[in-house]
Amino acid sequence: MILKTHATCLRITPFSRTSHIAAWSTPDAGLLRTVVKGAVRPRSMFLGQYDLFYDCEILYYARERDGLHILKECTPLDTRRRFRTDWRGAALASYACDLRFRLALTGHDLHRLHAALRALLDDAAARGARLAAWLRFELAVLRLLGLTPSLEQCTVCGRKLGAQPVYIFSVPQGGIVCPDCPVRGPAPPARLMPAQLHTLRDPQRSAARENQRVLLALLGEFLAYHLDLATAARRLAAAAVVEQGVRDR
Repeated sequence: MILKTHATCLRITPFSRTSHIAAWSTPDAGLLRTVVKGAVRPRSMFLGQYDLFYDCEILYYARERDGLHILKECTPLDTRRRFRTDWRGAALASYACDLRFRLALTGHDLHRLHAALRALLDDAAARGARLAAWLRFELAVLRLLGLTPSLEQCTVCGRKLGAQPVYIFSVPQGGIVCPDCPVRGPAPPARLMPAQLHTLRDPQRSAARENQRVLLALLGEFLAYHLDLATAARRLAAAAVVEQGVRDR
């Protein structure tokens, strides 16, 4: 059966001496892995038609046996050329694609996850690596995974939190802890100012760059605690590159 979909290229690995395996994020079929036969031959029909971070329209032969499909046609829709010269943007895009590759979601969340990834890639391709776009992407991923931090009420007693000069955030406990409840975990809890908490609650609002740095560091700890170490390592490497670029501006 031949199927057609829009897809974003996440990863390319060797399959044979002349072929590749391309991993794609799609809005309807989730994570797709396709064999690109003859990809590295001099007269291959796929030369220049796909690469990392490309948005493409692909036709593929669907195979149920091993989940490894055969790519039939590929038409690039958006090559995001900036990533070929902007290495900080490429570092952020690489981390985002790696995170998408490691996530297994089904149902309606596939479309939202694909949309969140494309929003980050489009923003970085147009404006460079920005902390605000990165923050929105990771909060969207956590929401889709059901790991959204508790920001309205205490994660221990459930009491709704009112206005406070400083809020206590516990990574192991998954969110805000009120002053009267014990905080578990080997690491000390983070202390958030009201403006930082408001940004976590509504990442679309503008925030000071220093607050964005604080929140990205906190989300890094949160993801490292709840996801795998490989994701945390890739994120740490991307953060070192991107934040250095922000300091240089």
